[in-house]
Amino acid sequence: MRYDYTGDAQDLLEAIREMGQVMTLYRGTTPYACYGLQRSYRQREIDGTVVKVGDIEATIAASGLAIIPTTTDKLKLEGSTLQRTIVLVDTIKPGPLALAYKLQVR
Repeated sequence: MRYDYTGDAQDLLEAIREMGQVMTLYRGTTPYACYGLQRSYRQREIDGTVVKVGDIEATIAASGLAIIPTTTDKLKLEGSTLQRTIVLVDTIKPGPLALAYKLQVR
Protein backbone atom coordinates (compact mmCIF):
# COMPACT_ATOMS: atom_id res chain seq x y z
CA MET A 1 0.00 0.00 0.00
CA ARG A 2 1.37 3.40 -1.01
CA TYR A 3 1.69 6.24 1.46
CA ASP A 4 -0.44 9.30 0.66
CA TYR A 5 1.68 12.46 0.96
CA THR A 6 -1.27 14.83 0.43
CA GLY A 7 -1.69 15.48 4.15
CA ASP A 8 2.06 16.02 4.57
CA ALA A 9 2.06 18.56 1.73
CA GLN A 10 -0.80 20.46 3.38
CA ASP A 11 0.89 20.34 6.81
CA LEU A 12 4.12 21.65 5.31
CA LEU A 13 2.28 24.50 3.57
CA GLU A 14 0.62 25.49 6.85
CA ALA A 15 3.94 25.41 8.72
CA ILE A 16 5.68 27.51 6.08
CA ARG A 17 2.78 30.00 6.08
CA GLU A 18 3.11 30.32 9.84
CA MET A 19 6.91 30.54 10.03
CA GLY A 20 7.84 31.93 6.63
CA GLN A 21 6.91 34.72 4.29
CA VAL A 22 5.06 35.46 1.09
CA MET A 23 7.31 35.23 -1.94
CA THR A 24 6.58 35.73 -5.61
CA LEU A 25 7.82 33.55 -8.45
CA TYR A 26 7.96 35.25 -11.85
CA ARG A 27 7.75 33.36 -15.09
CA GLY A 28 8.40 36.10 -17.58
CA THR A 29 6.17 38.92 -16.35
CA THR A 30 3.55 36.63 -14.79
CA PRO A 31 3.64 36.56 -10.96
CA TYR A 32 2.83 33.45 -8.91
CA ALA A 33 2.38 33.93 -5.15
CA CYS A 34 3.94 31.30 -2.91
CA TYR A 35 5.01 30.80 0.69
CA GLY A 36 8.58 30.13 1.64
CA LEU A 37 11.39 30.17 4.14
CA GLN A 38 14.74 31.76 3.43
CA ARG A 39 18.18 31.33 4.91
CA SER A 40 21.61 32.70 4.20
CA TYR A 41 24.35 30.27 3.31
CA ARG A 42 26.94 29.64 6.01
CA GLN A 43 30.45 30.86 5.33
CA ARG A 44 31.70 27.27 4.99
CA GLU A 45 29.10 26.62 2.25
CA ILE A 46 30.26 29.56 0.12
CA ASP A 47 32.87 28.36 -2.37
CA GLY A 48 32.78 31.35 -4.73
CA THR A 49 31.76 29.18 -7.68
CA VAL A 50 28.62 27.15 -6.98
CA VAL A 51 27.54 29.19 -3.96
CA LYS A 52 28.55 32.84 -4.01
CA VAL A 53 28.47 35.56 -1.37
CA GLY A 54 24.95 36.98 -1.28
CA ASP A 55 23.22 33.80 -2.48
CA ILE A 56 20.32 32.61 -0.37
CA GLU A 57 18.39 29.38 -0.09
CA ALA A 58 14.61 29.59 -0.30
CA THR A 59 12.38 26.63 0.44
CA ILE A 60 8.90 27.09 -0.99
CA ALA A 61 5.84 24.92 -0.48
CA ALA A 62 4.71 23.01 -3.55
CA SER A 63 1.11 22.71 -2.39
CA GLY A 64 -1.07 25.29 -4.14
CA LEU A 65 1.74 26.46 -6.42
CA ALA A 66 0.53 26.80 -10.00
CA ILE A 67 3.95 26.20 -11.61
CA ILE A 68 7.07 24.13 -11.03
CA PRO A 69 10.01 26.52 -10.54
CA THR A 70 12.85 26.44 -13.07
CA THR A 71 16.15 28.26 -13.45
CA THR A 72 14.56 30.58 -16.01
CA ASP A 73 12.16 31.94 -13.37
CA LYS A 74 12.84 34.75 -10.89
CA LEU A 75 12.00 34.96 -7.17
CA LYS A 76 11.07 38.06 -5.22
CA LEU A 77 11.24 37.94 -1.43
CA GLU A 78 8.73 39.68 0.81
CA GLY A 79 9.64 43.33 1.34
CA SER A 80 12.07 43.43 -1.59
CA THR A 81 11.72 44.94 -5.04
CA LEU A 82 14.57 42.81 -6.43
CA GLN A 83 13.71 39.80 -8.56
CA ARG A 84 16.48 37.31 -7.85
CA THR A 85 17.75 34.77 -10.36
CA ILE A 86 17.08 31.12 -9.55
CA VAL A 87 20.36 29.26 -9.95
CA LEU A 88 19.35 25.79 -8.80
CA VAL A 89 16.06 23.97 -8.11
CA ASP A 90 15.95 20.88 -5.93
CA THR A 91 12.59 19.14 -5.58
CA ILE A 92 11.72 17.63 -2.21
CA LYS A 93 9.69 14.66 -3.38
CA PRO A 94 9.81 11.56 -1.18
CA GLY A 95 7.02 9.93 -3.20
CA PRO A 96 4.89 10.77 -6.22
CA LEU A 97 3.94 14.21 -4.86
CA ALA A 98 6.35 17.18 -4.58
CA LEU A 99 6.23 18.64 -1.06
CA ALA A 100 8.51 21.63 -1.57
CA TYR A 101 11.18 23.16 -3.77
CA LYS A 102 14.56 24.21 -2.45
CA LEU A 103 15.91 27.08 -4.52
CA GLN A 104 19.35 28.63 -4.64
CA VAL A 105 18.83 32.26 -5.64
CA ARG A 106 21.32 34.97 -6.50
